[in-house]
Amino acid sequence: MGAVNYDLKYCLNTHPIIPIGEVCLGIYLDNTGKEEPKEFFEGAFEEEYREHVYFGEDRDGLDDIIDTKTGNLLDTALEYGIVTDNPDDLKEREYRIQWESDEAGDIKKMVKRKFFKSKAPQEMGELAFQRAVDEFDSDQLGFGDFD
Repeated sequence: MGAVNYDLKYCLNTHPIIPIGEVCLGIYLDNTGKEEPKEFFEGAFEEEYREHVYFGEDRDGLDDIIDTKTGNLLDTALEYGIVTDNPDDLKEREYRIQWESDEAGDIKKMVKRKFFKSKAPQEMGELAFQRAVDEFDSDQLGFGDFD
């Protein structure tokens, strides 16, 4: 008899990097032995997410919440190149996990790497802007002060 061991359960407000990694790993493991194990349908993503999320006691309206949350997670995964929906890259399903290895354990590392690689320039720009605003001398003329 096999045992199922999940690293962690996540909740609806957990940072997206955690559920995306867990869901992608679960999808790949579920598809092992199938043709194109890195490909999946949106329904499989939702099902895998639902399987590991902790909902608490209040379960009213969960279907709408889960639909919205999985849509947002897929959008994030697409934005950071973790998955693709490009028809040229797909053979059988709607999405494909974009990682080069065939080692299942590498999926979570890939998700983190791609997320932070894409997120860092955005964060640096925001921090630079905030620093410029903080260091701006209010006695100096602003752009709107010139006639």
